[in-house]
Amino acid sequence: MVSIDIDITDDEYVTQAMDKFNINIELTQHGARVTGLRDDIMGYLRSDLHGLDYTDVEGLFPELMDNSGYY
Repeated sequence: MVSIDIDITDDEYVTQAMDKFNINIELTQHGARVTGLRDDIMGYLRSDLHGLDYTDVEGLFPELMDNSGYY
């Protein structure tokens, strides 16, 4: 399990994301804390619900990358 903090501007899709990607999203004062398996979190971050591409995820969340640079 991995936990990361993200900026989230629209909490409308939180329940949908939690169901679709099997992750837990806890809204915080400054965004949200996402907990789940690394592949599930990567799927969410790169989906239309969050909208990051691979290089964005690599730069913002290096803890999600393995030593080879791939998730």
